[in-house]
Amino acid sequence: MRYPKNCTGLDAMPKNKINQWYESCNKESSRKKRLRQVKEAEAQQERRIETFRNSKKTLCHVGFQGKETNLSLVIMKKAKSLNISQYEKPFHKLHRLRYKWTRNPDEWVPKGKSRSKLFRGVCEHLFAKYPMKGFIWSGFMDEAGFVNSDLKPQKNPNLVDGLYGDDDDDELKEYYTHCGRVSDIITDVANGASLYKTCKAKGFPVELTKAQCHEFLNSPIDMGFMEALRTVQVRSLGGSRSLLNEWMKLEQGRYLADKKGEEFNLTMLRFFAQNPMLDNDQIAPLVDYVKYRVREDKDFSMKGRSVAAMLRGMYQWHGDIYKFGRVKNNAKYLKSGFKEATYDTSLKDAKGNTWSETWTFTEVLSSQELFNEGKAMHHCAFSYTWAIERGRTSIWSLSCESDFYSGKMLTIEVNNDAGKIVQKRGKSNRVPTSKEDKVIIRWAEKNNLTIGYNCW
Repeated sequence: MRYPKNCTGLDAMPKNKINQWYESCNKESSRKKRLRQVKEAEAQQERRIETFRNSKKTLCHVGFQGKETNLSLVIMKKAKSLNISQYEKPFHKLHRLRYKWTRNPDEWVPKGKSRSKLFRGVCEHLFAKYPMKGFIWSGFMDEAGFVNSDLKPQKNPNLVDGLYGDDDDDELKEYYTHCGRVSDIITDVANGASLYKTCKAKGFPVELTKAQCHEFLNSPIDMGFMEALRTVQVRSLGGSRSLLNEWMKLEQGRYLADKKGEEFNLTMLRFFAQNPMLDNDQIAPLVDYVKYRVREDKDFSMKGRSVAAMLRGMYQWHGDIYKFGRVKNNAKYLKSGFKEATYDTSLKDAKGNTWSETWTFTEVLSSQELFNEGKAMHHCAFSYTWAIERGRTSIWSLSCESDFYSGKMLTIEVNNDAGKIVQKRGKSNRVPTSKEDKVIIRWAEKNNLTIGYNCW
């Protein structure tokens, strides 16, 4: 842009002319910037394709039934959305298992637009001889590929020397060694092998019965490989869905360990399943405490451990003796707002005799009452102390007075925020009877509570 006549510089220009000049400069620079970005992106894409063609660590020299095949280029041409770092190692797994391919990658036809559908389509095309539930292919994607153990990498006996090219990356070698069992199992099952026999033959660290294998293979498509596996374990132990959700938040749930580690993790999972009244918020701290005990004592076992002793040890380990001693101070809890109630269910027999029976719902409003409730019912209700103090949970005691029996019958957990009854347990965590369930329904209707027990 030229300056106006008789002007020696920007200082002599009118303000409106200066503003116009700056705007034109900015527009021109932004336009050049966009063009430069487009050229850089095109150059980067060309370099990436050239790398795929020349690198020894890619799939460029793959042979399928005597024909030259390039899975990487097929993916880049037909499913560019999968060309991200998240899918780098999963595709290396497919490359490593190419001796099990049943079809040529060039013949793959993409179906769907989401990355998960495209990746499942690639796996089904390469390996599946028979229809498979889509969740099982997530075993190439999620943490099932990593083994959380201290074992040194060993050579995978299923790998043949020279079959996979010249991969010299130590990290990839260790990765493939750890994930080999899961990948081999997935591909063998996709080729029609029995899951039960394959797990036995491949040394899968989680022992599954035939019934568990059947349940695992029928898991919903929206589950991941590890979530489906842990679901089968929790259900077989009688655990709740809330226990599964908490377990999947931990590395013990998300990762596979070696055989010894999985056996010990199963004892922890059984401990939590056998104590359903344990507050879910205490599961993660207890697992950390158990890991500390295992580091200190390699012979540590969960056998014969009580919830009270485990919690006491955990509080001492955290240096939180004051919180555990609060029962002596008899801390008071705020009322939840739900109403207590009494129901008379007296009956008359055929002879006209009346048998009295009265049910009473009472809210636990102090730490001493909560401690007495857990002691009388032989469960771990005291672990809910801090959930009650935060107002998130309220604990209720259902007692009965009749001509035949009297005393505490059930302990009920209510989620105050959701307005839902989430748990009900009798002495030693027994399941309620049908008569007790009917009384609970009456009380829930009175307080506008929904019933959503932690069950499947």
